[in-house]
Amino acid sequence: DQMLRTYARQMMKRSTGPHFAVIDSATLTRNERRFLAEGAITVIDMPIRNAAARLVGVDASQD
Repeated sequence: DQMLRTYARQMMKRSTGPHFAVIDSATLTRNERRFLAEGAITVIDMPIRNAAARLVGVDASQD
């Protein structure tokens, strides 16, 4: 997890905000919550499948 946070910090340094994360907020660890807060990252609390479907304009419930 630390390597992923380090990578994410490097990416954030090289990009302008705002930053968003599609994630299940109920599963976040204390360190992950701290990382998101330090980076002023807005959490979008929804399943990745639903978020992707909304971005492309598709109903995620269809299979």
